[in-house]
Amino acid sequence: MTETRRRSTSASSVENSASVRQHTSESLGFLGVAIDPGLNSRLAGDREISRNGAAVCAFVVMAREDLEIARQVRQVMAARGVGPPVP
Repeated sequence: MTETRRRSTSASSVENSASVRQHTSESLGFLGVAIDPGLNSRLAGDREISRNGAAVCAFVVMAREDLEIARQVRQVMAARGVGPPVP
């Protein structure tokens, strides 16, 4: 297994796991990524978790796959003439 494959994760596994984010940030430290353990451990929606003075800003963004799926379904339905047009 390549290094890239071992480190790839899904959005939901990262957004819900402080330990995965911590491990990932440690692996990317050479790029200037550093996260604050206190901010990283909070269980609140979208937020910045960068350590003060870090060269790179790090954020947790909650995945909303349900909204993307709904948007795509509306596009398909509108293209087939079913339902209102998608803005």
